[in-house]
Amino acid sequence: MQSENKRSRRQWEAYLEINANKIEEHILLKEMTADGYSEKEIRELITKYKRKSTGLNAGLMIGGLVLFLIGIALSQASYEAASGGGAYYMFWGAWIVGIVTFFLGLFRFITKK
Repeated sequence: MQSENKRSRRQWEAYLEINANKIEEHILLKEMTADGYSEKEIRELITKYKRKSTGLNAGLMIGGLVLFLIGIALSQASYEAASGGGAYYMFWGAWIVGIVTFFLGLFRFITKK
């Protein structure tokens, strides 16, 4: 491989951020070794970006759950405030967005390689 075709560390990190869970490790090892990286360095980078994607998915799940619970709490508070009669609000948007966000994070967590 010619030196002009080599990727810089910044390019590899950007590539791994997107593809760490999508591309098999032995393929990444082969490609990055050709660019002059040691196996230890490659495995550290791969591990770093696999952990990062796992954290993002967990964050989506937690954020979705929190949003859903906030919607439930606000709906309950509105209902109790109107218990003597009158109108109350149901925060359907927070429920739906919270559930969708939670399951999006769960789906991404389950389907990663």
